[in-house]
Amino acid sequence: MNRQIKRRLLNTVAVCVSASAFGFATGSAAADDYSWTGITLYGGVGGLVIGGDVSATDKTRYSAEIDCKPVPNQGNLGFTFCNEFGPVSTSPINSTTSDIDGGGGVLGTVGIGADFEPIRGVVLGAFADFEMSTSDSDFSLSSSTDFGPFGFVDANTDIKGSMDHEYSFSVGGRLGFVSLDRRSMAYLLLAYTQMNFDDPTATIVNSITGPFGGTLAADPITAELPDKFDGLTFGLGGEVKLTSLWTLRLEGRYTNLQSQSSSYSGGTSSTTSLGFTEFGSNCGAPQDCEVLLKTSANSKGSIDLDPDIISGRISIGFKLN
Repeated sequence: MNRQIKRRLLNTVAVCVSASAFGFATGSAAADDYSWTGITLYGGVGGLVIGGDVSATDKTRYSAEIDCKPVPNQGNLGFTFCNEFGPVSTSPINSTTSDIDGGGGVLGTVGIGADFEPIRGVVLGAFADFEMSTSDSDFSLSSSTDFGPFGFVDANTDIKGSMDHEYSFSVGGRLGFVSLDRRSMAYLLLAYTQMNFDDPTATIVNSITGPFGGTLAADPITAELPDKFDGLTFGLGGEVKLTSLWTLRLEGRYTNLQSQSSSYSGGTSSTTSLGFTEFGSNCGAPQDCEVLLKTSANSKGSIDLDPDIISGRISIGFKLN
């Protein structure tokens, strides 16, 4: 009888040891044995959208004047206004604001986190992660003003730019609340984030349109925009224990980046013939005058960028201890 009892006890122990070994090998555990304290490596995929605002302050100085050049025996128009209109200048301050066109793309992320459960059901953690994406975005701004003799010269400013996300990293912490069955956790996160963009640029074209249509002068300028932005990331997520070692995480983030600005400068000028007039005021007979419209633009201004990022990701985590 004693031998039978011992044999049954040994068999029971063997079964328990085998089950424990199998559970350790596969990472399974009873719900009560799930621990949220430890170090976890994780990686995943998701989507990232670039948004925000862009504004420009253009202080380009435009100038226009009508001048005359003596030309013999060309007159036909039969009136004179040579040199009656000297230089007319204007320095408009045109401020315009637009949205950054929310370009989206796919992101990939890897990271490491350390969690500690000081009170049962409450988790404090720290993490650092790195991500790359295919997201890009565009923006455009435009403004115009009338000036010059008779106010028939138009000054136009057109700005177009692009911002392509290259990579970013975040360092922060999270506060989590474990479910009663200890298999899942909801959490909030806060992090410092640095976003890096791939050579963002803007093209500024200050042009002057004449009274009879057509562009008299255009000045394309390429401005280099800031490529690094710092900001704060806010997020919330949920994590589920697949086993005692593996977790599945779903997370959404919003990153508010610090605004930055970039300045530009340049210049252009043109001279356009408006036709001929007979006996201009600075043209002695029998000479006639060619009426000239002289325009110029001395470009100067700044572009202010205030981007923000919205992203979501799903990732798999592996607990190291």
